[in-house]
Amino acid sequence: MTPAELLQALLDSRVQLPPTQAKNSASPTRIRVLRALRTRGYSVSEVAEQLHITRQTAYQAIKPSQEAGLVREGGAGYTLSCSGAALLDVYDRFEDQVIADSLSRLSRSEHQRWILRALREQPERKATLATRAVAEDGPSRTTIHRIIDALRDCGYVTETRGSYELTDTGRLLLEAYEELRSTAEQAIEKRAFLRWLPADIEGFPVSALAEVTVIHNTPDQPHNVLNTFMSAADPDLVTFCGMATIMSPALNQAHQPILTGETTVTLVFTENVLGQLHQDPEFVDYVASDDYGSYLEGGVAPQNVSVSFVRESPSLHIGIYDNDRVIMAPASSADVPEIETAAVCSADPRLVDWAIQCFKKYQVSGRPPLQVFRDQIEAQKSSSDPAFEHASAHE
Repeated sequence: MTPAELLQALLDSRVQLPPTQAKNSASPTRIRVLRALRTRGYSVSEVAEQLHITRQTAYQAIKPSQEAGLVREGGAGYTLSCSGAALLDVYDRFEDQVIADSLSRLSRSEHQRWILRALREQPERKATLATRAVAEDGPSRTTIHRIIDALRDCGYVTETRGSYELTDTGRLLLEAYEELRSTAEQAIEKRAFLRWLPADIEGFPVSALAEVTVIHNTPDQPHNVLNTFMSAADPDLVTFCGMATIMSPALNQAHQPILTGETTVTLVFTENVLGQLHQDPEFVDYVASDDYGSYLEGGVAPQNVSVSFVRESPSLHIGIYDNDRVIMAPASSADVPEIETAAVCSADPRLVDWAIQCFKKYQVSGRPPLQVFRDQIEAQKSSSDPAFEHASAHE
């Protein structure tokens, strides 16, 4: 599916709500499906009931969005992905300013898009456009005349002494389509990464993915993503920030030069990781001989490393290197199969800045290890969990 095909499917406005359902009646059915799936997961039958359409129409409305990664099917039914939310945000931003039917027609007409782009560059006469169209494999003279007359009747083009130019509304119509197309392009191209991110991941800059490198796990190379994080562990880094929901012995080993060197390291983990540490006898023995109390109180033994733990599970594993490069991969909480995991690596300031803000949001809510550990002990006083007993013995 191409971005143009996806938009044509999404903006198809032939199926609408019944006349009695006035709210959002101008929105195409597939756009309304995306809106419904933004709040929670729904089955096909529930989508049909919510939107007052048949089950078959609901299924056909979901199908292209699922193919493009805008929608994901899981245990909660169909849910909106990060890219689906991004595309919906663009549509909603223009909805009150652009007529849905006009946007739908524009998505179906390459010739109309060619004419609008040509007139955006500069005013032109019909004859001049026809000559240019021959050189650029554009529309025929007859098609140019027909489309310009229709655009003028709709208020998207105005005529001055035989020369045609876009009105403000015409420019807005073209801008809306191009922003939607750009977002659709990234949604499709980066589907392996974006489809696993939830719709409520705040402000993720999908448009900034245009130049990123995508790393995929494959059946032949199932550890490509892990290796990407490992290879980025450069001991010459000035700062490193990392956020994860799991522990990886291989990754830990790769980062030892950073942890024990001069790099300022800030780490955020979910609280289950602290439990995993306590269940690792080698780790407990190590920190016990290297001042376990200091580790629990301030982070880890090295003075340049700070660790905090959060209850809420982040949607992404993040590595931020000297605040000018970032690697991100969907967290295990996204239920992504390991073989389908994909990561993005980028130095784009928009992605780096977003990652830094995301990291800081979790870091602020994090607690030092000792506090988490004591809370867990308090909550499990009646438990005979050997992992905590072992850890307690070393405190």
